[in-house]
Formats: sequence, structure tokens, C-alpha cells
Amino acid sequence: MPRQYTRTSPIERFWSKVHKTETCWLWTGYVTPTGYGMHNVSKTVVYRAHRYAWQVVNGEIPDGLFVCHRCDVRNCVRPDHLFLGTHAENMSDRNRKGRQAKGKQNWNKVPPKGERNPAAQLTWNQVREIRVRLAAGESCRSLGRIFGVSKSTISAIRCGHIWNEPNDVPGWTP
Repeated sequence: MPRQYTRTSPIERFWSKVHKTETCWLWTGYVTPTGYGMHNVSKTVVYRAHRYAWQVVNGEIPDGLFVCHRCDVRNCVRPDHLFLGTHAENMSDRNRKGRQAKGKQNWNKVPPKGERNPAAQLTWNQVREIRVRLAAGESCRSLGRIFGVSKSTISAIRCGHIWNEPNDVPGWTP
């Protein structure tokens, strides 16, 4: 006898992935690296979980509005923890609660240059040596192998696209 499958609605599937605590209702399905839950309504329609929760309880979200969290828990889908607001209101709420990034660790827009960048794979001394060897005729490919980076990185150094602002390096002469 063939197996009978019962389909559950997207709303039933949604609520089955919610863990209700005394405070927040936490999404237990897929969570993005930034901490927001995601809910697949169908094979091609995906919602952020908190936005879907808002729509299930309150209806459509007007254009230009965000679904914001009162509790500041990104994977919380408890409807009374959510509110609608503009981008400016969301940023104002963030600032009022002191959740904005501050200080030297905040380099989202302009990352530190050279060795101060935590993702740097080279040092200024290595870059100097690469430039000398490029001027002597060595290929980007061979230098990439030697220094453990791609030939594209070496080419970008040669063209001055990267590693070209050594203002804070003592003794640097271009």
C-alpha cells in the first residue's frame, strides 16, 4: 500500500519551529550567520522568520517599513516583541539602546590598511620584496606561489590597487 503523506501548511510548519520561552519565542529553524531566522514558505518563497510572524498575526507589511525587535533578539518571532518602523526609526531605536558599533573595532566602511587588517596575509616587508621582484621581471604566478597568495593579489599589488597606502609604516619609501 502506498505511503500517505499529509501536507502541513506553511503556518503550521512555521509554528512547529518556534520554541516558546518565558520571554522570547525563538526560531529553531535555519538561522543566517547574522542571527536572523529564515522560513521557506515554498520552494521559491523565503521570509525572514520575524517578518513572517508579523504577517501571520498582523497582515501585510506596508512598503518601506521594517519589522523591528523590541527585545533585540534577532531570532525572536514573538509577535508582541515586534513592531513596524522606518529605517530611521530602527536606527534610532538601535542607537537609543546603545547597540551601534563604536570605536576602533568598527571598521565596517573602511577596514584597516595593510598589516593592521586582521585578514591580511602579507606584511609590508613582503610587499616591498614583491615589488622589487616584480620590477626584476618575476611573474605574478611564481610570486603568488612563493608568498602563498593568488596571482591576482600579486597583480593588484603591482597595479597599486592594494597595499598602496603605507602612511603608518616607518621608513617606507614608495
